[in-house]
Amino acid sequence: MLAVVEVHPRKVGFIKELQELRKLSILHITNLSADVHGRTLCSCIEKMENLKRLTICSSSENEILGVQHISSPLFLDLQFLRLKGRLERFPDWIIKLQNLRGLELGFSRLINDAVASVGDLPNLVFLALNQAYDGEELHFDEGRFLKLKELHLRKLEGLRVLKIDRGALPHLEDFKIGDCQKLKEVTTGIQSLIKLKDLTIYDMPVEFTAMIHDYFRDLRHAPYICVLN
Repeated sequence: MLAVVEVHPRKVGFIKELQELRKLSILHITNLSADVHGRTLCSCIEKMENLKRLTICSSSENEILGVQHISSPLFLDLQFLRLKGRLERFPDWIIKLQNLRGLELGFSRLINDAVASVGDLPNLVFLALNQAYDGEELHFDEGRFLKLKELHLRKLEGLRVLKIDRGALPHLEDFKIGDCQKLKEVTTGIQSLIKLKDLTIYDMPVEFTAMIHDYFRDLRHAPYICVLN
């Protein structure tokens, strides 16, 4: 069963109806305002034990999502999660989702290394970060993200250094990166991504693109590199 809910500002009556839909498997919530709907809505959602796909979008990219109020979710079989909106901190309950296969964060503007928090999820195959991280360094260390196949990094405005340890991301096949204008350094561990098939680079400085080409120039397992301007 699918429910798409567009929240109306200053109205909370819809939550009473939502509480009756405990068996939903797919739920999309848009136009959320944390100060009006936050705690009550989170309390309702965390009881939906059949959820497989969950999307929560704030009313604007600067509106804070109150999803940290979810404490003990019953939807532990969730397979895909999309959160679009500011986060005061990374929600602790996400790391409990051991069956999660896809995670997308948009406009989160986190300053701590949130990526490390989800690296131990055993079934994660897709990760997308769009304006989700404002830190200067992003580190993919060995022993994490063991099943990840697709990685998207977009508009990480503070990012200057991307570290990929040798042996990290052992099954990554598709890597897209774009509009990270301050990114100047990528560790040579990126050369060890032996399963990488496609690398898409868009809206990036020319120096970055040249550096990536240099890294893969003489490798047998070099991926197909697509540069979009």
